[in-house]
Amino acid sequence: MSTENCWELDACTVVEQRFEYAARMSPRTLAATVAALSCLLGCPGPKRPGDVVTAATDDPALRLRVARAEALRAGGVAELRELALHGVKAERLLALRGLGRIGGAQAVEVLRSAVADRDVDVFAHAVAALGLAGSLDEDAPLTAAMITRLPKDPALVALIFEGLGRGGDASTQDTLAAGLAGPPAMAAAAAIGLGRHGRRKLALAPGARKAL
Repeated sequence: MSTENCWELDACTVVEQRFEYAARMSPRTLAATVAALSCLLGCPGPKRPGDVVTAATDDPALRLRVARAEALRAGGVAELRELALHGVKAERLLALRGLGRIGGAQAVEVLRSAVADRDVDVFAHAVAALGLAGSLDEDAPLTAAMITRLPKDPALVALIFEGLGRGGDASTQDTLAAGLAGPPAMAAAAAIGLGRHGRRKLALAPGARKAL
């Protein structure tokens, strides 16, 4: 595990991370994994800063539902789309994360519409999820024009910066560079975001270089 995300893992988070590999499992193995691990979801465990899942909800039944939909990959997009567009806020936020982890054109379409949502929590989580989708598809669906505002909550800004680092194009570097002057948590997220641009072999703009 990289030190960048070296947080204490609770059982629910471990389950969610394992579903990243669900597409590689046989149907029998996947079914057994879901049945065996679902019993671990009774305890929400500690929260992790900037984590899309724990920021959304500690409802184990909902988390398992979304994890199962994620395991279906494209086959789970319709269910997650319904939750993301018409669910209560906790359902929306978790479904957005799930769509980001699945990626693909249909999921990205839903996430792009959520970026325009007036709810600042939905906006921030949609940006973070788009970043995930971009990292999976080796594409950059996030541009500076999509970041029309930044929340007052530093934790939500950190989520946005995470998304920009994972899936933002070079135009988002000015937003990340400006974040370096913010509170420590925000500045750290901005620095990591710019570092991810370097890892993705995106040339740093002069303003970003100067800010660093």
